[in-house]
Amino acid sequence: MAPISLNTSQIADWCNGEVLQPATGQGFQFDSRLLKADEWFVVLKGARDGHDFLPMAQSKDCAGAIGQRMPEGWTGGFIRVDDSLLAFQQIAHGFREKFHGPVVGITGSAGKTTTRAMIGSVLEGLGDVHQTNGNFNNHIGVPKTITDASGNEAAWVLEMGMSALGEIHRLQEIGEPSIRIITNIGAAHVEGCGSIDGVAQAKGELFAGARLGDTCCINIDDHRVADIPIPQGVHRITYGRSSDATVQLLESHVGDWSTEVLIKTPESLVKATIPVPGEFMALNACAAAAVGLAAGIASEKIERGLENYVPVGMRMRLETTGHIRIINDAYNANPLSMKAALTTLAAQSTPRKIAFLGDMLEMGPAEESGHQEVLVYALDLNLPIGLVGPRFQEAWTNLKSRYPNAQIVCQTEQSDQVLNSWKPTNEPTTILLKGSRGMKMESISTQLQERYQ
Repeated sequence: MAPISLNTSQIADWCNGEVLQPATGQGFQFDSRLLKADEWFVVLKGARDGHDFLPMAQSKDCAGAIGQRMPEGWTGGFIRVDDSLLAFQQIAHGFREKFHGPVVGITGSAGKTTTRAMIGSVLEGLGDVHQTNGNFNNHIGVPKTITDASGNEAAWVLEMGMSALGEIHRLQEIGEPSIRIITNIGAAHVEGCGSIDGVAQAKGELFAGARLGDTCCINIDDHRVADIPIPQGVHRITYGRSSDATVQLLESHVGDWSTEVLIKTPESLVKATIPVPGEFMALNACAAAAVGLAAGIASEKIERGLENYVPVGMRMRLETTGHIRIINDAYNANPLSMKAALTTLAAQSTPRKIAFLGDMLEMGPAEESGHQEVLVYALDLNLPIGLVGPRFQEAWTNLKSRYPNAQIVCQTEQSDQVLNSWKPTNEPTTILLKGSRGMKMESISTQLQERYQ
């Protein structure tokens, strides 16, 4: 479904702009390279001033532009504003106020994208769902996600990311979620928040902004999430393994290719097989079931949504090449997600398993302890390990005397060097690729695919 058509008058009302030239357009774009005919071009300042790209925008027959200065010879619509980013956020908020279906806002230190996609699959029990695409979860991405909606969907799911205090607060102001969920709180983005307590405060802004009648879905197994105050008049749905949970994960079984779950809700039992392995997938499913309950979705439709879940990008994506099974979880990493992925690898039935671990970035003061914590976890699972990056190698230097029998299959600075020192055998093997985005751990998969094609 296409975004709704808007004229300059409607847009200017939302963002307190001045109409210099009238026009009508459909959709908003801030990247001139992706701009389509009849879309509104939002002039933002990045590495270059967005006004420099107005000639390109005009050549693409855009509907008009929203910016500070209208150039001479401009033929499209133009709305003059003092701050284009603020205007874009106000426009998105105007969109949001016109939508009356459930809007889910989700954040967390690990698993938020996977859980967001699983929630989207469950909410399809209501009809069409509009949700965050890719990593559009920041102060620009959330407004873009909202303004890409048609308004005719049954529900929206907005992923909200952050790197510092105050950012989630602003995103929840823009998106006004009616259902709010924090997956967990761990040592991710400590660099921008100062400490894990700072991360909890930053993530907690999602719950703090809840309004009368909203619902907060609370991971009762995570004490930092469970300890976040909930405003008066806001509904609470707890989820997790605890017997006190409103939505309780009763059983889970992880296979090589799937995860079976049994979840109890106040209404009935939800039994489903999720087509991705991982103990953490079971808790993600419990979270999605809690949101489904908040949205009034019947149990059988929650089951169907969980079973129809499709992995997003390089997040626990299963690949096969030759005799090697690859768990490609290379999109990003922090201690929480690292441990979850390592647990999944250890549960695989193949005779040989190897974890290739790339450095975790943006760890701030928790960098040294975080890498040692993850490496100890992997070593205690008796997994053969490949270390990629100086941080994990330094952690190994500090730990090697405690683990004389450890199997370290390689140590490299970059992921594209791994196959120079690690040679696969003919034994059936499952490997895990996990690291921060900047480590490009997926290149190991690419090289293996090329070798065995």
